[in-house]
Amino acid sequence: MPASADGAQLLFSEDRTQFGPLPSWVRFFLEVGFHWPNDGVRRVAIVSTPCDSAAAGLIALGALVRRLCEPESNDLGTHKRRIRELRPGHKGTLRRNGDRGHYIVHRRDPDGTIWLEHTVKKERFQFLEYRAGDWYFDGESPTEARTGSELPWLPLYQALMPSGFSIDASNLRYSDSSIVLTGRSTGQSVTAELLANLVFKLEEHMASLLLLLSLQDHQQADRVSRTRYLSSRASTGRAFDRPGLAPRTVIADGSDALLCSLSSEPCESASIIAHIPRTDDLARLEDVGEQIGGLRQWFEPDEEAANQLPAPLRGVNLITLRASA
Repeated sequence: MPASADGAQLLFSEDRTQFGPLPSWVRFFLEVGFHWPNDGVRRVAIVSTPCDSAAAGLIALGALVRRLCEPESNDLGTHKRRIRELRPGHKGTLRRNGDRGHYIVHRRDPDGTIWLEHTVKKERFQFLEYRAGDWYFDGESPTEARTGSELPWLPLYQALMPSGFSIDASNLRYSDSSIVLTGRSTGQSVTAELLANLVFKLEEHMASLLLLLSLQDHQQADRVSRTRYLSSRASTGRAFDRPGLAPRTVIADGSDALLCSLSSEPCESASIIAHIPRTDDLARLEDVGEQIGGLRQWFEPDEEAANQLPAPLRGVNLITLRASA
């Protein structure tokens, strides 16, 4: 993962000032996310470390890069279905790429044709499925970016990818919700600050871990999002930042995030990778132990997955379970 195809070295910084080669711990967590099996079997993994870090974000980035290698990995189908299900009088509004206005459903014709109306100008447009990406829901990232507004970090994503794989660059134009990062119970701003301090650099290309994850609430409004966020804060209702596909892989940042992910109905079929620092609150660590103990009724040790993942670093423990047949 440490170099681009033309031999340029990928550099890394923890403080935005001093850059050097990727540390082994950064490479390890990236590879856990990238090499995580996606064969339809539900798995739960615990990565236990001696101290706190942005490990969950790095695992999520590895999973995101792997997802970029898959053709047509996006939310476009779900987006079309959501619009087709709209009725006149629905709550919320639609936005149009390149247009600051708000639109609502004016009417549905007997043949199912949907007409969208500007809330002020009263201009009307027919919704055309092949142009579904022109529309997005207010308060959410666009499903499809305007030309020239796709995610701009292709060289960095490519440099983070092992040899033998290639990225489908068209994916950078679309949002995707298959990869979920469950944040800390202390709030998304704390998570964002931690992720923003880790920076990758490849010649003139530079971006923080926060930007590379493309979380919808921490980037330009016209950019798509490739990582969905699940809040583990009880005060915010433990909610996703946007609707989307059923999660495929959920990366949980800490004990509270793991417990939230395990109890979230939308995540009930997803594989979960949790980073648990051993400095977490003792009571929460005990809760995690009880949850994992209960899972063993339906899960079994997964040697196959363990063999696909990198060997744990000194002081790091990795437990991988798979759903029993």
